[in-house]
Amino acid sequence: MVVEEESAYENSSLPEKFLAMTKHFYSITSVLEANLEEKAKLYRDVSLRHIFLLNNMHYMTRKVLKSELKHIFGDKWNRKHAWKFQQQATEYERSTWLPVLSFLKDDTSGSGSRSLRPRERFQGFNTAFEEVYKAQTGWLISDERLREDVRTKASMWVIQAYRSFYSRHENSVSERYIKYSTDDFEKLLLDLFAGSSKSLNNSYRR
Repeated sequence: MVVEEESAYENSSLPEKFLAMTKHFYSITSVLEANLEEKAKLYRDVSLRHIFLLNNMHYMTRKVLKSELKHIFGDKWNRKHAWKFQQQATEYERSTWLPVLSFLKDDTSGSGSRSLRPRERFQGFNTAFEEVYKAQTGWLISDERLREDVRTKASMWVIQAYRSFYSRHENSVSERYIKYSTDDFEKLLLDLFAGSSKSLNNSYRR
């Protein structure tokens, strides 16, 4: 396995014992990350793979930054791994919300969900959102701040797209097809990643 070379490791002016210890720590983290990548593949749900890696990358990075290890690993390692768990959050957002929000995008190509009538698109979006809600309320992001960050970004994706679609079609679609308001979504998205699976029944209304 190739060990990442960081500034501390490359600094030949440092004591040989320190360089050997640094190399050892790099090797440990490289093996750990490789194991995490393999374990993530066991999850059939792509979004859950990203949440798994997000949780573990964040935990490992924060442990380093809150200890003396941050001086051993160096700023380059710290920045790189902070970027890694942020990238997992971005990949989660794309894999989860792009398919759901595809029901709300206007398009003249006449393909896929965009060829549906507005009321059918409301129904499709509602169903897709409810499936995500049922699954992802049961997932857990253990770090509170990280959990809130992911929820906030999800909320921005969903509410902005839904508000725009709603404003374009509210006068042409019966109220019975408009199951949720933007306020509803703001509240519902707060339930994600709490580790307790929930579902939304058909009687849910504003």
